[in-house]
Amino acid sequence: MKKMLLLSVLFLTFLSCGKDDEDGGGSCTNADLIGTYSGNAECDGDTPTAADVMIVDRSGKLFYIDSDGQEYAMTVDGCKFTIPKVDIIFASVSGSGTLNGKELSTSFVVELIGIKSTCKFKGTKK
Repeated sequence: MKKMLLLSVLFLTFLSCGKDDEDGGGSCTNADLIGTYSGNAECDGDTPTAADVMIVDRSGKLFYIDSDGQEYAMTVDGCKFTIPKVDIIFASVSGSGTLNGKELSTSFVVELIGIKSTCKFKGTKK
């Protein structure tokens, strides 16, 4: 009986150590997301530029801070997150992102006076 129990535990342990979801949906915690990421940002096919972004925790709530210092509250679901639409004077911003290992990928839609632009960032945690 003890051998059967031991084999069952080992089998379950082996199954639970499988590869994480490739789409980043898996088992991230808030602590996994927190940090500074260095990489490149690009808007609508422009030349990519070097950028640093941060994800910080403020009283249990995560915030995304872009390379311009603008902060956005995040809604997190595992390794994926969204930035709900935020209105800033004549513009609005919304976005989403994924953490895959130490690589952060984000996509933001910026709308300024009816003109939409898509900006992407891909970077690695420092």
